[in-house]
Order: sequence, then structure tokens, then C-alpha cells
Amino acid sequence: MIESVAEKDRLSLTHFLEGDEQGFMEFFQRHSSGLYNFVYRFLNNEQQAEDITQEAFMKFLEKIKKLDFKYAPSTFLYRIGKNLCLDLIKSKYMKKTQLIGNDDMDYFKNAANLQQAEFSKKEIHTTINNFIDSMDPKMKTIYLLKSETDLTFQEISKTTSIPLRSVNRYLKNTLESIVLYLKKCGFTIEDLS
Repeated sequence: MIESVAEKDRLSLTHFLEGDEQGFMEFFQRHSSGLYNFVYRFLNNEQQAEDITQEAFMKFLEKIKKLDFKYAPSTFLYRIGKNLCLDLIKSKYMKKTQLIGNDDMDYFKNAANLQQAEFSKKEIHTTINNFIDSMDPKMKTIYLLKSETDLTFQEISKTTSIPLRSVNRYLKNTLESIVLYLKKCGFTIEDLS
């Protein structure tokens, strides 16, 4: 019988709680790169992504004894990572708004006009990433959890505390928005295939 990732996580963490440090290392190895990729896509900064990933695992360790193994342990880890990202973004935003007036902020928000040109795959990827960076935090979180991890829709729902139907709707709307944005930027179907 094939064990799911969640079952492997539960087993590894149970061993860890019983005193086997290797159990946590197995959990860490299974999720460190996925969490790092998720956080990096959120922040677009390697150093901050490394720091947040480490901090998320540390906070996970602090709370592991209170963890409800009814749910996939990785959902709790990704929730911690998401919350740390949002806290960092919020603190950066607060600092920026203290340094820059509202008129200047509007200028920076409106300064992202793309010129018509032939686009390479890299430019398409960059355009998609820029769009993702500008998305509503809920939609961005759901999109990144689905595209960067092996979490199911139910696990994403649990991680984000968003109802399952809403997770499905947000993801569908996000994908449609990405396609519309690419078309608005001048991409054709041929560019995307």
C-alpha cells in the first residue's frame, strides 16, 4: 500500500515526538524546498525566503505538540509560512507609506505599462509573475499553494481557512485573470503555446 505524503508526515512527526530526531529531518526534507519555493514566489527575494522558511520550521517545532494530526501537518507549516510572508509584506508596506506620500504611491502603481513587442517564454513568465505579485493576497496564496506545492484543494482550504468551494472559485478566477492579463499585454494564443 502506498502511503500519502500526509501519512508519511504523521508517522515521521510521531517518531519525532517519541524522541527520534530523524523523524523531523524526514519531514523537513520532504517540505523545505516546497515551502521555500512558495515563500520565494510570495516575496521574490532569496534571502527573505530562506529566513522565512527557517522561521516557519522553528515556529512549527514550537507548536508541534499542539498539532492535530487529523489534518496533513504540512498544511499547518504552509499556513505559518503564509502568515510570516503577510506579516513581512505588511511591515514593508507600512514603512513605504510612511516614507512616500499618497500621490507618489499612485504614480508607482500606475507606472507599469508594457510596450507592444514580440515576447519570449521568459517574458511571458516574467509577466505572469508580475501579475501574481499584484494579486489580492488571498488569490495569490491559493494560486501559489496550488502551483508550488503538492497540497490538495482540501489541504489548501484548511491552510488558508477559506471554504473549499471558495478555493476552487478563487483558483478558477485567478487562472482566467492571468489569461486575460496576458491578452491585455499583447500576448496571443501562439505566444502562450
